[in-house]
Amino acid sequence: MTGASDREQDYLRASDVCMFPSFYEGFGLGIIKALASGLVVAVTPVGVAAELIQDGNNGFLFRPDDSVAIAKVIDPAMAGQAGWPELRAQRLSRRCPIRT
Repeated sequence: MTGASDREQDYLRASDVCMFPSFYEGFGLGIIKALASGLVVAVTPVGVAAELIQDGNNGFLFRPDDSVAIAKVIDPAMAGQAGWPELRAQRLSRRCPIRT
């Protein structure tokens, strides 16, 4: 955690997975930014995530109070790690850069 930064896009590019284990999200701007950066997202179905994420297709969904479910999401996300560069390139080819 760095707090406010003008290097947000650099941090997102350096990341592999965005985990959002929230019980509540008003909108979930972090999820939007992670998707726009081409990251694999693993999130709880709250706020905008419930509408944007199709489990197993463009991300992974799990219940925040279920550690077994979280582990079941992390395992396939990590197992697909070899395909992340290609997946990220495909996602980025369809998205606009993040402006902060």
